[in-house]
Amino acid sequence: FRRVLFRSLIGLVREFAGIYNNFVVDAHCGVGTFALQVADISGDVMGCDVSSSAIALAKSNAEENGVANAFFQTGRISHLLGKRLRHEDMDLVILDPPRQGCEKADLQGLISAQPKKVIYVSCNPATLARDLHTLADSGYKLLKLAMADMFPMTYHLEIVALCAR
Repeated sequence: FRRVLFRSLIGLVREFAGIYNNFVVDAHCGVGTFALQVADISGDVMGCDVSSSAIALAKSNAEENGVANAFFQTGRISHLLGKRLRHEDMDLVILDPPRQGCEKADLQGLISAQPKKVIYVSCNPATLARDLHTLADSGYKLLKLAMADMFPMTYHLEIVALCAR
């Protein structure tokens, strides 16, 4: 268990992702921030979000930045992971849920998809702890935990956790 404090959020996600991942899913991808940042160290990246306007921006961001191996779709994370990609060999899933944490169906979809690694980005330590407990009960082990101070002089921190099966 290694603790790293106050680093760049994107830098932490890239570090935790590792050198290369063949297939990455960025759940709750928004405008593609993490998906586009790990595309150069990945074979294929799929981003998913319930917001169609965010997905449209993610597609535009990929095109504008010349990222050809990132694909985006609107939809529920639970459907994508639990049904559509359930039998795919996923190296990594990146979770960046809203403050209330992952919905139970999304976590169950993730668990049934059995990715090798999970990076969980959270702005709420309580919901992160709750969701990490669920992952631990399903065979995932917490390997790394770090914090990024995105809002200096406030109590707000982003927490990044790396889990693996």
